[in-house]
Amino acid sequence: MTTQSAELSQLVEEQIGLKAQIDTLEDDLRSLKQRYDDVRMRRLPDLMNALELVGPDGKASFTHASGSRIYLTHKVRASVLAENQPDFFKWLREHGHGGIIKETIHAQTLGSFAKELLENGRPLPPNLTAHMETVAVVTQPKKGPDL
Repeated sequence: MTTQSAELSQLVEEQIGLKAQIDTLEDDLRSLKQRYDDVRMRRLPDLMNALELVGPDGKASFTHASGSRIYLTHKVRASVLAENQPDFFKWLREHGHGGIIKETIHAQTLGSFAKELLENGRPLPPNLTAHMETVAVVTQPKKGPDL
């Protein structure tokens, strides 16, 4: 095996190993985030409520022995179905709230659009810049059933 062939093999093995480490860390992070959310969004508020630390307005606060201040706050998550957005945006504009409407294009969608143009030899629109990156992708064989 030549030196370059050995280096090529080593780089592929390094990429596979790094990807496995990343996957493991991402799984660990996902698990930690779930546990963190369980504590902050369920267990701690539930216990504070059971200890009658929560007022009639749903708010509570106290200082922990560590010096950390803990308080309950209310977060609202809102959404509008895509098919209802035109009517909703119209309502916002008619009621003086049009300024909160933001036109955005997801980065991956914009990248796909630019890639399609470049691959078909078509010019990019004004003000759009794009560059092509070459990336090595390693696909590992699927693991079969243990025999």
